[in-house]
Amino acid sequence: GASLPLDKQGAKILFTVNPREPKFFPLSLQASAKVFWAANEDWTLASDGGWDLTNYGLFNCNDKEAGIITSRLVDAMRRLRCETLVVGECGHGYGAARWEGPEWLQKSYPFEVKSILELMDDYVREGRIRLDPSKNPLPCTLHDPCNLVRHGGICEAQRRVLRKAADAFTEMTPNREENFCCGGGGGQLAMARYKQRRLQSGSVKADQIKASGAVPVMQPAFDLLWGGDTGFYALRLGSARASLMNRFAGFEARGVRVTGSSDWYVTPMNAAMSIYACIHHHNPSERLTPQQAIGIYTQNAAWLSHDEQRLGKLEHGFQADLSVLDTDLTAPFHYRDVQVKYIVKKGKQVYANTSHSS
Repeated sequence: GASLPLDKQGAKILFTVNPREPKFFPLSLQASAKVFWAANEDWTLASDGGWDLTNYGLFNCNDKEAGIITSRLVDAMRRLRCETLVVGECGHGYGAARWEGPEWLQKSYPFEVKSILELMDDYVREGRIRLDPSKNPLPCTLHDPCNLVRHGGICEAQRRVLRKAADAFTEMTPNREENFCCGGGGGQLAMARYKQRRLQSGSVKADQIKASGAVPVMQPAFDLLWGGDTGFYALRLGSARASLMNRFAGFEARGVRVTGSSDWYVTPMNAAMSIYACIHHHNPSERLTPQQAIGIYTQNAAWLSHDEQRLGKLEHGFQADLSVLDTDLTAPFHYRDVQVKYIVKKGKQVYANTSHSS
């Protein structure tokens, strides 16, 4: 099975990641390991500074510090005798390693540098990974990040993979190097004075997504767990930026149909918790009504899966798939108090909470 090799001498690939992945999103790192395993790749992670692809010297406009950070990647490649440095998901990290690094060090690399997007494209083209687009029939689109596309030149690799992986991939208009900026890169996300500019850019991006026919699938529990003035978002991003996270009402106001999900097992697979999070968003202007919040997990979810004619409503002629709770979610409630009494699937009871008193 898949594993996370560490300091493997002579591995073909040294894989570097953004520190947020092992700390906050380990499923992303696990997913990469599974892909490498499926492709029968010879790869490794480094235990020293060579595992971290971020470069804060770039953000600080300090070429000396940026060069020192880059040298850690070079040293890890030399120590482990790897052939290719593969940069994981991080726009500035790719640009720093691939394009700026040789300038800071004043010498060329003795190895190849690739984005994880380019590597996935190689796997699919070479038949090392086989994809079935019928498994992903829902509409999807692609944002072109400035660092990777406009500045980094990676335009087609991700598109070739998506066309092999999804049946209904639709381009935004415009796209590739001409795609609209999301407004969060280039350091603007870290500077409060650019708030209005970012909001205006975000509205353009929301309109693009709407026009493409793709649907945002959001995970409301993160606002409940990380939102607020003392939450993780505010501590890491600042209160002004934190207030702009998880734009539930913002999407709804622009006519973008939102659906909900969990990020199990990072967040609990608890629909009542996520509905509560939508209703009690830390930014009051982004709160949904109880009816809207319930809708993103029922009617909108059925619409997303093209099942709106048979699922998502309690109406005559619709399939009887439902959960019976002991709590009215349209009245004030707390998700910790909500208990499932019954679950009905295709008209048959498949679960009963025998510990429930009523």
